Amino acid sequence: MDQIRLDTTLRVTAQLTQIPKLGSRARARRRARAAGLLAPKGGHDRSAIILRFGGLSLNKGFRNQSSALEIVLTKVRTRLLKSALRLFSKRGYDAVGVQEIVVSAKVTKPALYHYFGSKRGVIESLFEETVEQLLTALQRLGQPHGDCEAAIESVVETFFAFISSNPAFYRLQLALYFAPVESEGYKAAGKYYIIQRELVVNVLRTALPSQGQRAAEWKATTLIGLINCCAAAYLNEEIALTKDVCKSLARQFLHGAISEG
Repeated sequence: MDQIRLDTTLRVTAQLTQIPKLGSRARARRRARAAGLLAPKGGHDRSAIILRFGGLSLNKGFRNQSSALEIVLTKVRTRLLKSALRLFSKRGYDAVGVQEIVVSAKVTKPALYHYFGSKRGVIESLFEETVEQLLTALQRLGQPHGDCEAAIESVVETFFAFISSNPAFYRLQLALYFAPVESEGYKAAGKYYIIQRELVVNVLRTALPSQGQRAAEWKATTLIGLINCCAAAYLNEEIALTKDVCKSLARQFLHGAISEG
């Protein structure tokens, strides 16, 4: 067989002669079964499995079932996160259930519970893995700047670049930031807003050394508020996040709206 295609309910028969290490096969089976992706099929044909997943091709070059299955398991997790993000962003976190996520991802409920434990685990993983890009970029800006306006522009540019690259995620972040503080969504996402603000505070304390901590915190809140207003307009297709918009926002933040003339 030149190629094994794993479709939505495709039966894969792996001959023992093709899997030299029984340990690898057994280990692969245990992982797939725990993830809800593997089920035995057929009386004594114990090497036959059902993988409830679609859209992945595996070449014969894989020398053991464990290596091939590792690819499948990674793909399943990615599909769950992508489906969840699309649904959460479109309809809101509270309006989407586990069943809807797994149906959209074309996997089983045990797969979601294996990787994330619950819907709360899904949203926490989404934030932990997606927002890291923004946090890392903001952290780099904490170095001394000779030009205050350039430092503010760099913060705005960093947010704009992240928003443009992750529009669905940023819409979700905005929605959860304004969610009730006791809600599950806010509890999962709110801490990341606090981290973002603290990193912006660090930039402002460096760019405006005369500012105290409380003043810098208030200015960081104001700056992120302006950025989020632009983000909302961008996500609703009212404006583009251009270089000119970035410069204008930075000037307004530093000098006030009247200075724009």
